[in-house]
Amino acid sequence: MSRTIVRSMLALATVFMLGLMLAMPMASAIVQTAQAPAWTQGDAWAIGKTVDLDSEFAQQLQDLEGMMRNSTNPSNVAINKFDIQSMASAYLLFKVDEVNDSEVHLKGSYAAKFTGDASISISADMQKPGSYEWGDEIPKERRTSSADVEIAMAMVMEMEVVLEKDTGAVKSISMTIKAAMTGSAVLVNIPSGSANLTSVTVAYENYDISVDFGFFMNLELGFQPALNIYDFPLTVGDEWVIESTAVLSGTYGGSLDVKGLPADMEDALFSNEILQNAGVDSFPIDLAKAIQNSDEPAMNNGIIGPESIVIGPITASCVSVTEITIPYHGQVSKYTIMTDGNGEYYYIDGVNLVSGMQEVVNQMGMVDQLPAELPVDAEMLTMDSVSADQAEQQIQGIADYRAQIAGESTSDGNGSMNLDATMLLIVIAIIAVVIVLAFLMLRKKPKAP
Repeated sequence: MSRTIVRSMLALATVFMLGLMLAMPMASAIVQTAQAPAWTQGDAWAIGKTVDLDSEFAQQLQDLEGMMRNSTNPSNVAINKFDIQSMASAYLLFKVDEVNDSEVHLKGSYAAKFTGDASISISADMQKPGSYEWGDEIPKERRTSSADVEIAMAMVMEMEVVLEKDTGAVKSISMTIKAAMTGSAVLVNIPSGSANLTSVTVAYENYDISVDFGFFMNLELGFQPALNIYDFPLTVGDEWVIESTAVLSGTYGGSLDVKGLPADMEDALFSNEILQNAGVDSFPIDLAKAIQNSDEPAMNNGIIGPESIVIGPITASCVSVTEITIPYHGQVSKYTIMTDGNGEYYYIDGVNLVSGMQEVVNQMGMVDQLPAELPVDAEMLTMDSVSADQAEQQIQGIADYRAQIAGESTSDGNGSMNLDATMLLIVIAIIAVVIVLAFLMLRKKPKAP
């Protein structure tokens, strides 16, 4: 993990602040000078979405079912049951929590959950169990294989940002993350086998695997002096120096318990050097013990840091202001800020907070820079505007759902998670279903050595 977590936190702080700064009233023409945002306690902005994934991916699932029916290995496939249902939700709420003479306290809450159930059963002409010499024609018999998979995931996060009221510089960021997952997979008549120099063994196995996962992390990030990403009032030609020392500290922990894992897979897992060095040799895994890092930031026995990291000095300059058009706001002013003559970021004057965040993400091409292509379209990645009350209710409901998964009596409050993470949960669930299908469909006769 080395310094990655620190860099990621600083990047998150920057992106989060870029969005939080965008809360000015609407404008209809280019504004030559952007004033510091005028914060009003109680102001709130929210977006969210619930997606029926089995409907969203109906065509892909239909194609997959057709591929199974047309399979030649195994052959003569009959689909007894093919039922996949999944839902994903993500809601985001930003609000101005407090405004005093010197500071502004902004809170962000974001929560997301995923539920998925897959029940698949096929009958096909499959190889008959037994041992055979290489070159023998292996007889086939009618067999039925099935898979029943259930996944429930939820992650919540709360964030508080403290800004200097007059300058908008960031003084501190606090973040709490909680995640929980339960999963089960009952696999029946899954092809298995082995081979040596002279023979092939055909066999079938049953699996009953369950997973329970829980994780938390608390992070504190302070800036001294306050991090002045913007220098209000912002005018083309302005130049300033960004320089601060960030101090990161926190705690983490949780557990991972897996039951029913095949012995060879479990042996391979616990032969991992990292787990062996941490003294972890069986389930459940204590994550505070398993996650150890002697590099920066130090992560030992559930404690992160503290670590200090110097930011800058970086010369920033406002190089231009242009007029752009964005949905629901019309023409607004986009200020381009260059750092040391190469990197750039933006301030968009004339939009509400959430719209500004989305537009900064679009303008900076952040989605295009993701390390993996997501199997979703732009519409799915775009959340809808919702009322603050609706978002708050949804976030609390997801927080309670996370607590339920984790075996807690109640949740600890609102939660937060970005949509990228939500999509990651979706991808994980899709991969789980694909693995099950691979067990059912893609196990082939071992090749001769």
